[in-house]
Amino acid sequence: MCRLTYTKRYTFLNGNRKENAMDEFKFNVETTVIGTADGKETFEVRKQYNVEGKSAIILALYPTVSLLNPMNTDNSTNYLLNHAHELGYNDIRIINLYSTVFKTKPSTKRLHESDENMEHIQSLLTELNPKETDFVLAWGGSLKKNATTNLIKYKILQMLIKNGWENSVKHIITDTLEDDNQIVPHMLWLALHCASESWFVVKCPVKKILEEVSPKDDVVEVPVKNKRTRKKSVKSEQ
Repeated sequence: MCRLTYTKRYTFLNGNRKENAMDEFKFNVETTVIGTADGKETFEVRKQYNVEGKSAIILALYPTVSLLNPMNTDNSTNYLLNHAHELGYNDIRIINLYSTVFKTKPSTKRLHESDENMEHIQSLLTELNPKETDFVLAWGGSLKKNATTNLIKYKILQMLIKNGWENSVKHIITDTLEDDNQIVPHMLWLALHCASESWFVVKCPVKKILEEVSPKDDVVEVPVKNKRTRKKSVKSEQ
C-alpha cells in the first residue's frame, strides 16, 4: 500500500528558524499484476495509493505489462496515473477487452477472446460494490468496426447491466471535449489531444453503446479460446 510522507524543510539563520522553499514529498505505490506465469496474458494491473479516494475499474483495449515485467508502466497507464488525483481515484484496476499481451500494435488476426479474461471481469463485478466503484470505459476508437471487438464489448456491457453496474459506468472527458464527440476515449488519445486539460468522468450511455456494438445478423461469432490457463499475481512497491 502507498505510504505518504510530507516533510517541511527549515533552515536556521542567526538562531531563528526559517521556512525553506524546498519541501519533501515521499510515497510508494503498490502494484499488483494478475496474469499467466508465461507472460502471455494479463488480466489485471492494479495501482493502489494510501490516500482518500474512490476505486475504479478501467476497461481498455489490450495489455503491454505482464508477470515477466511487472514493474513496467506503459504510456497509457502513466497518463492515467498522472490524472488519478483529479479523477478522485486511489485504487485503480486496469483490465482490457483482450488479455493477450502485446508490445506493439497487433493485427486483428492476433486478437482472440479469452474465457478466463471474461471470467476475471465477472469476478470483479461480483466482488466489488458498484456504489463505491466506477467502471470506466476507455477502449478508444480503434477497432470499432471489428466484429470480434464489438462482440466482446457487447458481452461486457450486458454483464454490467445484469450485475447492476449500469449507473456506475463512466467515461473520461475534458473541458473542451464534448460528451458526444468522442465516446469512451482511450487514455493515450486524451493525452495526445487534450494534454493540458483536466480530466473528469461522466456517466456513460451504456444502452446507446450496447446498441451500436450489438452483433448484426451477418456477423459470425468468433470462437473463444478454450485453453485454460492458471492465473498468478505478483506485487511490487514503487
